[in-house]
Amino acid sequence: MSTTPQEARGTYPRRWHTLATLCAGFFLLLVDGTIISVATPTFMDAFSIDAAQTLWITSAYLFAYAVPLLVTGRLGDRFGPRRLYLVGLAVFVIASALAGFAPSYEFLVVARVLQGLGAAAMTPQSMAIIARIFAGKELPIAMGLWGTVGGIASISGPMLGGLLIDTVGWEWIFLINVPIGALAFLTAWWWLPTLPQQARKVPVAGVVVSMVAIAAIVVGIHEGPAHAWGLIGGVVPAPILIAGGVLGLLWYLRHQSGPEDEVLVPLALFRTRPFTLSAVIVTTTAFAVTATLIPVMLYLQSDLGMAPGPSSYVLIPMGLLAAASAPLAGALVNRVGAGRVAIGGTAVLAASVCGVTVAIAAGADAITIALVMALYGLGNSFVWSPLSVIAMVSVPSHLTGSASGVFNTQRQLGALLGAAVTAAVFAIESVNLMWSMLPIAVVALTGAALAPWLARAVTRHASEESGLPLEQSHHPA
Repeated sequence: MSTTPQEARGTYPRRWHTLATLCAGFFLLLVDGTIISVATPTFMDAFSIDAAQTLWITSAYLFAYAVPLLVTGRLGDRFGPRRLYLVGLAVFVIASALAGFAPSYEFLVVARVLQGLGAAAMTPQSMAIIARIFAGKELPIAMGLWGTVGGIASISGPMLGGLLIDTVGWEWIFLINVPIGALAFLTAWWWLPTLPQQARKVPVAGVVVSMVAIAAIVVGIHEGPAHAWGLIGGVVPAPILIAGGVLGLLWYLRHQSGPEDEVLVPLALFRTRPFTLSAVIVTTTAFAVTATLIPVMLYLQSDLGMAPGPSSYVLIPMGLLAAASAPLAGALVNRVGAGRVAIGGTAVLAASVCGVTVAIAAGADAITIALVMALYGLGNSFVWSPLSVIAMVSVPSHLTGSASGVFNTQRQLGALLGAAVTAAVFAIESVNLMWSMLPIAVVALTGAALAPWLARAVTRHASEESGLPLEQSHHPA
């Protein structure tokens, strides 16, 4: 059962139980973002569609997940994060059942949109609850664990998907969410605390403009090459659609200078350099992590002729190394500092993405891909935890709800853009998969190049603020 607001403030006795159930729900959501990558050839055969169309099964979920995050964070403040989390989880589970029984490609895409909306309702509440029931040195530990679970989930999708497709069919990559989600709902109902609600406004005009603008950009990038950058839907040229989306976002950001309780993106967040840089790097990381798995799985299945199951087994070293190194990543954040861990994680991730690009270009065998992707799993484990800690610990306490919404929005937008850009490259060149890896490598390298700037900003911020365990100047004895 839930607690009263008074019990939940910083001393909630079941806070570690709460963290466990939040991590379980978050794992489900992020697995669903990448589990589709192994099923691309399967969907092409099942629904008689091409590779670019199959990416809408991923993009529909990521789009519906990313766009509402800012407003669902605000709704959580207004109606209570526990209530929003439970509603979102229920929607996600029901939509998973619909996806599993989808009779057509169009029905499946709609079900994926519903899944994304449920996920969008859940994610901001997770970070907000963690930030409000943990305090002191426990907060960065809890945020680190949550971020690490998310990182492992992002790369577990293809392995789980391959196993399910080979044994019980593609339907079960969605239906498996139903029993697990039902159990997660019961534990959330029992352990999530009831926190005080805040009477905060929802700026409807800003919400509509931001959603339409992001949709315009993503659809323009996703569908532009397939329509030779001409009319999309016979109505709007792709370049005009993208430009209109960018202008809409600029208008939206320009009107975020009002009182903090009336805007979705308080500009005060971006006066904190560690938060700003961590939000940018989480975007590049999510782009690379989501996009890399799509051409890799296509290469293993289409170029090397492997079935979904065996192709996913190639990633087992990646998953094992990621799982084994995740606890070390969390410990290092507290021992040597989040900024230094972020430098190492982004560097290894970028090196692995470049390595798999070269391997695909050279026509490498499955063993080589497995070795390079193991390095990818290692880098993945050392990125999410420090970025999550920096984002949430570096902002003032009264902005943690907004920080959670912005950080998660950036993460999902990165994943969405990764899928959209990959689809655009597929529409131009679908034979040589090396070309689909090149933009991913550039984005991963950008994140690695920004990480040292983040570490310096963290050190400077920690020296100015007392009690923020962001950076350690020495190793403890």
